[in-house]
Amino acid sequence: MTAIDWPAFLLVLVTALVSALVTVSLFAVGVRLLATPAPGIAVGDADGDDGEDDPTTPASTRPPSATAGAVVAFVVAAAVAVLGVALIIH
Repeated sequence: MTAIDWPAFLLVLVTALVSALVTVSLFAVGVRLLATPAPGIAVGDADGDDGEDDPTTPASTRPPSATAGAVVAFVVAAAVAVLGVALIIH
């Protein structure tokens, strides 16, 4: 009968949970940064109509810093995922 190496098991468990939390959090931050409206643009008005079907509504653009931050968050999240796959394969 083989014995379980509990410290190694707990190390793998904690590492997997932390890396999953980091990856999901980075992806969520990236999505949130992509949803950032331009400064001074209201997200909706009082009657709940955000005017997305109205052709006279000006198109809002996201700040470049939000776009850059989202790209960085997605790249780091992808790097963590690729590193995890590489560790599993090796």
